[in-house]
Formats: sequence, C-alpha cells, structure tokens
Amino acid sequence: MIEQFAATMRPLLGERAAEAGRNEPPSDQSPDVLGPSLEDRLDAIGARPLAPRSSPTDRYRYPVQPIVFTGRHRAATLLRHLWLDFEGMPEVLWGALEQLRYQPGLDLCAGEAIGRVLAHATGPGALSQLHRFASSDVRWRRRLVAVALGEIVQHPPVSGAVKEQMRRWSRASTVLRCTVAETCAGSYGLARPTAALKLLDTVLDGSSPELDVKLRTAVSLALGALLTEEGNHLEVLETVTRWLETGRGTPRHTLAVHVVHSVSLSTFPQQGAPGVVRLSLARILERHPAKGFALVVLGLDDPATYEAVAQGLGRVEADPETFQRTAFEQVLSELSRSARHRRGVIRFLLGRHRDHTNAMRGRGAS
Repeated sequence: MIEQFAATMRPLLGERAAEAGRNEPPSDQSPDVLGPSLEDRLDAIGARPLAPRSSPTDRYRYPVQPIVFTGRHRAATLLRHLWLDFEGMPEVLWGALEQLRYQPGLDLCAGEAIGRVLAHATGPGALSQLHRFASSDVRWRRRLVAVALGEIVQHPPVSGAVKEQMRRWSRASTVLRCTVAETCAGSYGLARPTAALKLLDTVLDGSSPELDVKLRTAVSLALGALLTEEGNHLEVLETVTRWLETGRGTPRHTLAVHVVHSVSLSTFPQQGAPGVVRLSLARILERHPAKGFALVVLGLDDPATYEAVAQGLGRVEADPETFQRTAFEQVLSELSRSARHRRGVIRFLLGRHRDHTNAMRGRGAS
C-alpha cells in the first residue's frame, strides 16, 4: 500500500519540484524525495518480486509480497553483510525469525544460512547469539541451532569453539541439553560419532532422576541418527550397554531401558519415529553377536528389562529362519556358561526349560 501511494506521489512531487526549480539554478540531481522504487532497490541486490500471496494461517490474511534472489550466493552475501557489518542487525533478524510461523524446511534453510554467516564471525560472543533459540521450548528453533552448529563446525578455525559451546550446554538446563542432543542427531553427530556419544553421555549426567520426556526423545533421535551408518553400530551398542550397567534411578539407565525394550519387542528407533535403519534384537545378534550377547545378559539380569528381553529371545527361537541366522543354539550355550552368578539368566533358562517340558508333555498326552 505504501509503495502504491509512493508511486502516485512521485510524479506529483516531481512536477512541484520542477516548478520550484525554474527560479533556482539547475541541479544535476533528480528531485526525487522518495528515493528509488522498490523494484529498483531489489534489482540492485539481484532480487525480484514474486506474486503477492496471503497465508491461510494468518488471522487477518494480509497479503505478503515475497521476493526471490536470482542467485543464492547473492542472498548469502547480503545476509552476511547485514549480520556482520551493521550493529544491532543480528537482534533484528533473530526477532524476525521468532515472529515467523513454522513451515517445513525453515529450520534447515535458515540454520544453514546462519551457520555459514557465524562461521565468519569473530569474538567470544559469536556463538552466544545462538543461545536465544537454543534455549527455546519450540523445537524447530532448537533444530535451527542444531543445523547452524553442524554448518559452523565444518570450518576448522571455529570448530574448537563449537565443541566448547556444546560442552557447556551439555551441563546446563534441560532445554539446552535437548539442543545438544538434537545437534548430535544432525551432521555434527554423523561427522563426529565418538564425540557425539560422549556429549550424549554428559547430557544424561546430572539431570533429574526422572528423565525428561523431551530429553529422552532428543537423545533417542540422536542414537537413531547415528545408527544410520553401519560403522557406528558397535559404539552405540557399547554406550547403551554401559548405560544399562549404571543402575536403576539414573537418566542413563532409564534411556537404556527404553532402547532395550524397543529392540526386544519391536525395533529401535520404534516404528513411526525418525530413522532409516531400525535395529531389532535378532539383527543385533546376527550382525554383532558379541555385543548382542552382552546386552542380552545384562537385559536378563535387570528386572526392568527382563520380561522384554525374554520375549525377544522367545520370538527369535520360535522363527526357524531367525533361529539359524542368529546361531541361537550357540547363544543358549553361552547363556548356560554365564548363568552361575546371573540370577536373571538362570530365571530365563529355567523358565525356558519348564515351557519346553510342558510342551512335550502336552504333545505326548495328545
């Protein structure tokens, strides 16, 4: 509306200025008190307007005039110039992002752009700008920070600063711990799986005895992301096994119980949760027999996971194909050898023997 009004006023003001200029010395400058038009300004930065549109999510449905840059590098250059060269501009841009309604891909697009900008920022306050969104209860804002950190850490001069920032946040509030875990679920974690698992271990240290649901979801998401690469499976299994040994009443143990229940009764990540690769107890025993066996022994010996692991082993034994692939006969032999000081293992073997004996009696009676 302002632009339309300006377009109407510009020629009228020009005529007025021309009449006034007849009694004054000529000037080389155009008497344009409104400045260049919006189209000229957009053209100067390599952008053009798109068709006006209104969002159905807006209460009053005011039309919005979107623009598009003719080259992505120009948009990146303009954002970098505004962010780094104009005092107060970062606060304005963060404020504008806070007012946006979430749209699919917004966190990824904005996070990558901001990450590329902050990779060139200097001073101790460069990464502290991310705290505003990292401490938000809105997940897409935390996800934006996670994407930005994954972009920044790719630049060696500032990768150390990112690691230090992650280390501090991993010992801070629950929301910041969620941001760390969600960062480990992205490119940061896939590029540095060992460091990511150490951060996840720290994230679960010192938090309240009852694991926060958001934090459990974030850590589970990170583990699921790490499992997308085969080379990370052993490290993830070792970490979960170690967490299961920490004892009941700790966040690590609670998270490990969640994972063991999932792999025993279905898969981890569970169906419907994000994740490309889903591990089951059968798959673990087949591909990583040593780690799988260690997890089974601990799972049977823990009252919180006994029933789930016992059911999972029962399903493996009941399927002839899975029985062969997992070398289940050998698993049973190893369990018998390790049962001496494992009450849960003894309980499982005795229960299995009782069930087989009753089944044989039932067949004999029929």
